[in-house]
Formats: sequence, structure tokens, C-alpha cells
Amino acid sequence: MSASDKTKEVTAYNERALQRLAWAMEASQGQFSLIFAHCNYTYVQQQMTERLRESCPVPIREVVLKKSDRKLYSNIRQDLGDQQPGAMMVFGLEAVDDIDSLLTATNQVREEFRKNFHFPLVLWINDDVQTKLVRVAPDFESWGTTREFQTPPDSLSYELIYTLSQQAKEILATFPDSDPDKFLYELNRGIDDLSEFGLAWQDLHHHNQEIEPDLDAFFYFMAGRNYYVKQQFEQSLLYFQKSLDIWQRLTRCDWQGMVLFHIGLCPYVKPEGKKIFEQCVDSLAQISDQDLANRLITQVARVLQRLQRWEDLETLAQRSLKLHRASDNSIELAKDYGFLAEVALDKLAWNEAKELAEQALSILKTSLSDESTAISSEHKAKLDGMPSVDKAWYLLLLARAEKGLCKYQYSINYLEKAKAETQAHYAPELYIRILASWRELYLEKGDYLAAFGVKQERISIEQQFGLRAFIGTGRLQPKRRRTKSQLPALEQPEMVADEIIASGRQKDINNLVERIGNTSCKLTVIHGASGVGKSSLIYAGLVPILKQRAIGQRDVLPIPIRVYTDWVRQLGKLLVNSLKTRGLSLSVEADSVTTILEQLQENGDRNLLTVLIFDQFEELFSDLPDLVERNLLLEFLKTAIDYIPYTQVILSLREDSLH
Repeated sequence: MSASDKTKEVTAYNERALQRLAWAMEASQGQFSLIFAHCNYTYVQQQMTERLRESCPVPIREVVLKKSDRKLYSNIRQDLGDQQPGAMMVFGLEAVDDIDSLLTATNQVREEFRKNFHFPLVLWINDDVQTKLVRVAPDFESWGTTREFQTPPDSLSYELIYTLSQQAKEILATFPDSDPDKFLYELNRGIDDLSEFGLAWQDLHHHNQEIEPDLDAFFYFMAGRNYYVKQQFEQSLLYFQKSLDIWQRLTRCDWQGMVLFHIGLCPYVKPEGKKIFEQCVDSLAQISDQDLANRLITQVARVLQRLQRWEDLETLAQRSLKLHRASDNSIELAKDYGFLAEVALDKLAWNEAKELAEQALSILKTSLSDESTAISSEHKAKLDGMPSVDKAWYLLLLARAEKGLCKYQYSINYLEKAKAETQAHYAPELYIRILASWRELYLEKGDYLAAFGVKQERISIEQQFGLRAFIGTGRLQPKRRRTKSQLPALEQPEMVADEIIASGRQKDINNLVERIGNTSCKLTVIHGASGVGKSSLIYAGLVPILKQRAIGQRDVLPIPIRVYTDWVRQLGKLLVNSLKTRGLSLSVEADSVTTILEQLQENGDRNLLTVLIFDQFEELFSDLPDLVERNLLLEFLKTAIDYIPYTQVILSLREDSLH
């Protein structure tokens, strides 16, 4: 039988099964009946469900089970309340984590279904669920009738396996440049619907459908990752080994290295397992694209570093060091010494760590010097001025080694250099590690105030780049994205912080933006109790929104200020910086009340809407105790509000200071 004939036959069979299911549902109105709709593929299940809604006159209610559900009867009863629908369909049994417990509980309360459900109940099941029903809930299963739905094995099954292979390819493609934490998160999350891919793979083999070897290898690889998630490491290793055998026959060195790396992540009982990472490096080194090979090897080391698998990291780095020394790859050689320095720090071998870090720095310096001789003087200037993440890392290692040797001043000097060599927007994790080491150093010296300041900066960076779930009572900052350039960005794109959106403050921001656009409302006062989040609303919500959008036909220039001791100089400086980020300059020096007012007037002529935001305005009375100086600021505000067009003023202050 040809593939097209088989497809037609399956389609006709499914149509008949669908009609019988619809008739059974109609015939069971007002009484309980149990029907199992047996289908292995979500795609076919969705098609049949849609066709059933169109052809069956009975109103159908649907329930989708969650992975964590443990009671079928209770879930249905809770969803229904006192209602009795025409029919009910239940989806998601195959996705329930503890399906055995759910089916056991269902079998125990089966009489409740007959007593309380006066309608046909349709449960969608696959092969696995059917097997468990017969084994765990035989009494409940015996009540039901089954309607089978088939799948053309030569089309959908192959498409599913192909889809799985694309997911596997995506893992390898993104691995060299991905963050280690993201890789580990994806590894430990697994694939929810792998069972469906497994059924497709079985169908293809059962029908003697020819499968390319690489598709088999992809399936085994992804199956191995899923068993790894479940901590079923023997099964995981079994599938990884099957995948590795195929890649070795196909001489795909990149995939051999990738699978060996995953094998190495599994717990071992055999001593020879320690050689896996050496084999991983050897395989990756044979890739024709040497740049890709080096990036893959470095990423493997970074993941091991993140997992604190120091013994494995040492094994890998030693093998990689020999490889890069032989190929005269100095940049990668320096990284090898850096990883070995990390291992030495874990062993508290401070002098060894210091020597290794110094070696890495020396090799990096020589490498950059050699490379720069072969390039133009213009490019050399750019290269010399570019902050180096690698250099910052080696300086951090040196700082930690010096701290271990109780040479605190040397350690501080190295940390200062490390911080200057990197940018938070390019390598936030490294930047945070530098700050964490700095704080530990200050604490050890007893400088608690300095340690607190560094801690606050670290928390702020973690919040801005989504590396901290909760900031506590601190002021939120705008959300920022990491960039691909190490060069300092003149205008980092800022976004509304996730915490602002999650807390429901987006509506407040929208109301403020609408008010700012109203020319008759030139003064806005934000007030509330201390700690309620006024400053966070401004800096992490309102200001990023105003920077991104125009109001009417005008671009918005938000200028937040919260220091009032020298407010004229501070406001002038903020005004200059804000205009520079837009490529604009000042026609006058903004160093007095008069010149600032002139510049605000000119901003209006430049099609700008200036929004002056005075945060913690109650501090005015403590920062400016002199009445004359205080009145100068108040007169400035009055003039800006009454006489300067296209200038808005926002005051934020504590509620108890409104009087």
C-alpha cells in the first residue's frame, strides 16, 4: 500500500471513530458513561477534538489537568460546582507527574463518578496511560469503552522526530555563547512532551520507516537529557552512549564532544569516568572550525566552573592547556591558566593561584601586543582602549589570591583594576563577582560602611539584569539588557523593571504619562508613606517609559534629581548629560538659575518636552536649612511652571510632609 493510500485509510478510520464517539455522547445524555479516547499524538487529538465540536450537538465542557494534579474526581468536581454539562472531556493525563497515584485514587472513588456525574465523561489517553489504567485502576478501566484514533506513521511521526532534531541542533548552536546558568536551567527542565516523541520514534521503527542515523542520534541525546532531569542516570547514560556510538560512526566531532560532555555531567561509579572530559576536549579539538572548537571547550569549562566541579575542571583545563600550547593559541591558553587558578583557589593554594593568574595575564598581554602589530594604528587604538573581560577575570583571581595571603591593599588594587576593565552591561556576572569579593575584603578589614555600599551596588546590578528575584527595601532601577559590545554604551536602552509590572504599577505609570501629556497640568505631586515605592516607581517605571516614547509630537526629556544641597549645579549637570545622550548641546552654560531657565525655554523650541522630577522633595528642608536658598528653588519651580512652555514638574514626597 502506498503512503497516500495509507493516509486516506487512516483518515477514513478516524472519521468513523469520531462518529461513534459523538453517537455515544448523545446516547448517554443524563447518565454517567465512561469513554476513553485513545490517541498517541497531541496534534491528532487537537484535530479530532475540533471536529467533534463541529459535528456533535452536545455542549462539551473541557478540563486540562496540570502536572502537579493528584485527584481526578476532585478536579472535575471543583471545576463543575453544581453544574451538570452535556458532556465533559479531560486532557493532560499523560502529562501528570504522579499518574500512578492519580489513577489509584480514581479507582478508589470510582462509585462517586456514577453517583454525581450524570453525563458522559471522555478521557483522552495514550499507550502509556492505557497500560497504567489496566495495571493500577482495573475496576475503573473496566467501566469504559475505548475509541481508537490512528496516525499516518509516514508523515506525522517523521515530522515529530524532525522537530526534536531541530531542538537538539538549537542546543549545540546556542551553547558556545549562552550563559552557563541558562544552559543548566534548560538541562534541568527537560522536555514535557518527550513521551510523544518516543511514541513517534517507536511507530517509525515499527512500520519499518527508514530513519536517517542522525535523527536516531538526536532522539537518543534528547532522551538522555530527559532521564538526566529525572535523575535516572543509568538510563541517561544508556541513551547518551547510543547517541555517541552513532556520532562516532558518522565522524561528527562536534556532537561527539557535546554528548561526552553530557556523559561527564552524570554521576560516576567507575574510575574511568574521569577520562571523559579529556575525550570531550580531544573530540572538540578535531572540529575543522577551530574558533568554534575553542568556544565549545571554553564553555564546557565555564559550566564545570559554575557547577564547582573542580576536579573535572582541572582535568579538562590540563588537557586543553596541552592542546592550546601545541597549537600556539595564546588567548585560549591564558583561559586555561585562568581555570587552573580557579581550581587552586578552591584548594586554598594561594601562591599557586597567584602564579597561574599572573601567567594568564602575561600571556594575554603578549597576545594582544602580537595581534596589534598586524593591524592598523586606528584599530590598535580601539583595541588598546577596549576593556577586557578576560583581563578583569585574571585580575579578580589575583585579588582573591592576595586576599588569601592577607595582602589586603594589593587585593584592593587588583579589584579596582578589574572593575575598571569590565562593564556591567556586557558581563554582569563577572562584575557581580568582583563586587562580592570587594565586599568580603572590606568586611575582613572591618570597614563595614564601605562593605555596605558595595553590597548595595551589587544588589542594584543583580536587579537590573534580572539576576535577583527580590531586592528588598532598596530602590528599584530600570531593567537593562546585556550587550554584545564591551565598549561603554553612551545610551543604554532602559526598560520598565519586571517588579513594577508584576506589582500592578503599570496602571499608575500610564496615568502619570497621560497627566504629563495634559498641558493644563504642569505640576504633579506623588505622595505616599515612607517605603511604599515612590522612588522605584519613578526610576524603574516612569523614567524608562518617558525616554522611550513621544508625547504628542514631542520627544520627552526626563530629568530626575534627588540631591538639593547644591541643586543648581546638580540640575545643570543632569540637563547637560541628558541632552548629550540625544546628540544635542547647550547654547549656554547651565550653571545658574537664569541659564537653566533659558535652556528649558530652548528645549521647547527644539521640540522637546522637559519633565523635571524632584524625588524625595521633603529632603529640601533638611538639605537647604537657609530660607533664602530654599526660596530660590521654590521661585525657580514657580517660574518653570508658570512661564516656561513644554516643561512639566513632578514632586515626590512622603505623605507626612504634605503640610
